[in-house]
Amino acid sequence: MDVSVLTSRDRLSFLTRMSRWHEYSTTKVPLIFAPALYLMLSEPRAPLESYVRFGCIVIFTTLYLAFGYMLNNYADREVDRKAGKTNLLGNLPRPMAWFFLLLTLIAGVIALLPFRHQLYVVWSATLAYAAAAAYSLRPVRLKEHGFLGLLASAVAQRVLPSLVLFAVYDHWNVDTIAFLALYAVIGLRWILIHQILDEPNDRKAGVRTFVSQRGYDKTESLMYQMVFPLEIGLGMVVIILIGIVSPEAMLLLGAYWGEIGLRLILHRQGKVTFSLIQFDDIPLSVFYFLLWPVFLSVSLSFRNPLLLGILGAIILWQWGYLQSEGCRFFRLIRLIWQREP
Repeated sequence: MDVSVLTSRDRLSFLTRMSRWHEYSTTKVPLIFAPALYLMLSEPRAPLESYVRFGCIVIFTTLYLAFGYMLNNYADREVDRKAGKTNLLGNLPRPMAWFFLLLTLIAGVIALLPFRHQLYVVWSATLAYAAAAAYSLRPVRLKEHGFLGLLASAVAQRVLPSLVLFAVYDHWNVDTIAFLALYAVIGLRWILIHQILDEPNDRKAGVRTFVSQRGYDKTESLMYQMVFPLEIGLGMVVIILIGIVSPEAMLLLGAYWGEIGLRLILHRQGKVTFSLIQFDDIPLSVFYFLLWPVFLSVSLSFRNPLLLGILGAIILWQWGYLQSEGCRFFRLIRLIWQREP
């Protein structure tokens, strides 16, 4: 593809598709909102400083995830060609592909320049980029090393951006461990879904993932019997820890269990299947990506009205998600009283 002949709108579309923007912008980037808001609640600072820290970590997380996805596409160019999958970056000449990769990497580093003097920020960001490279690139290519590949993906995409956030605030406590552990399990659940859905293509291309080696049935049992229950337990711990700083956050426990209970009721009624192995309607996704950050940003705004802009930024960022997944989720409540046709 000749990028030079594209219009500005075409270039933007090309960049979003090449970086796979729609695969992480509303589902992975928003995971940084909750711990960022929690740290703003627990360690109040001047409004301007809070905005700068929030903006920098969101920009870094966005560019870091884009880099990881693009690097994975570059490493998978031959595999995707065999499987017949679209890979925009992989189809570019190598010098141009590396140009886009380096540009994204440099932009992510620039986002953290205000914190360049903090040693833990430097080390955590370095670890994040190293993990992204180790997951995709040979000779390491952790994605083809069974459970280690699962763990590497979960840590690289969800844990390490939060680690950078905690390094920015120099906040190291039990709550730090709880957040990182929860995000590791959330990441584990999501990558398992991804590998389950990609299993036919991976098998066709000869890619050895955890699911292709272990099998569909055993992976499904692992999701229901271990991964999801562990996630629920860690989620409750994190909410309780937030509640110590912001007592009104304890209401989130009701929302957390309320969604799970709602889905189980609808499952028993035969109206909506409770499924952990598809991306169409993932349990707790609306809680993590929408309800949780909005609730905490409202709490923050009550404490300091000058930070109301954070709430506006989050709603604006997730507006498309609210209109699609959010509205679809809220319609589930009406299904409880809806009689079978």
